[in-house]
Amino acid sequence: MTSSHLHQRPGSLGALSTRHTGLPFRLGGGLLLLAVGAGCPSPDPQGKYDRFNEQTAPERERPEPKLDMGIAVDSYPDITGVYLVALETVAAPGLPLQFIGEVTAEVDMITGDGTIEVEFQPLSLDQGSSTEPREEVGEPIVIDSDVTAGSFTLTFGMTNVTGAANPLTGADILADIELQGSIRGMDGWCGQVVGEVISPIALNLEGSTFASMRLADRDERPLEFPINCEQVVVDEEGTSGGEDPTGGMGTTGS
Repeated sequence: MTSSHLHQRPGSLGALSTRHTGLPFRLGGGLLLLAVGAGCPSPDPQGKYDRFNEQTAPERERPEPKLDMGIAVDSYPDITGVYLVALETVAAPGLPLQFIGEVTAEVDMITGDGTIEVEFQPLSLDQGSSTEPREEVGEPIVIDSDVTAGSFTLTFGMTNVTGAANPLTGADILADIELQGSIRGMDGWCGQVVGEVISPIALNLEGSTFASMRLADRDERPLEFPINCEQVVVDEEGTSGGEDPTGGMGTTGS
């Protein structure tokens, strides 16, 4: 069950750790029976099959490695912390809405099940800019969600965002959206934006994306940051810096 609410936050105002694993090999019942049926007859084929099932039950009952955007993981990290969250809409490529996302998460490291709560604090942006001035502005928005196998849906419902955080027109935004995301590692989570903008213009958000980047502290403002899951890359060491396959970042400051 998800919920959302608004509250005031006083005051001022990070990429990942995922181990790669192959999919487990399982000997199917049909293959075993074929092996039993070949060569010398067995005095008790059913008994052997039953004993095989009994002996391999723990392996067959072990949870499958979870796949996230083609990445197999066998443990989920703690993503509690502070992030820069960029929401790239189809209406304004290169001018993402930005938030400080303060995450509180309780997720089982094996199953990837649990809960997540994110406080989204809008950041101010001059029209046409993706980096200035990025000061905390307006009401924070708090959303919580269940997490299943590392995936979650943050449902905002009908939400107002102050015009000071709108780098396209500077007008207040009224939108009905949800973020369908997944954990990429301890330093990033990302996914798709689903829903529509009601005003200042009516717009279906199909094709819009979001991505996050862990921050060292709440005041950090990186000039380059990912805007979609393709730019949150897992390397062989299980780390991520928001880099895309070409070595560039999702958005460069303007």
